[in-house]
Amino acid sequence: MIKDIDNFAKTALSIPIVGLMERSGEAVARAVRKKAPKGAHVVFLAGCGNNGGDGYAAATKLMNDY
Repeated sequence: MIKDIDNFAKTALSIPIVGLMERSGEAVARAVRKKAPKGAHVVFLAGCGNNGGDGYAAATKLMNDY
């Protein structure tokens, strides 16, 4: 189902997969900022594929905060 949503966003809405990963990463980063105090240890474990890309995007956005 998620793959179908990704494909719809890519084809019908002209959102590149990298753009989806960036949006997902920003959403995760916002959630972490709400829950974890500055200076806390935040660890991301991500596999390969698009989910790994989402995790990488989130970690990149939080890199300077934590």
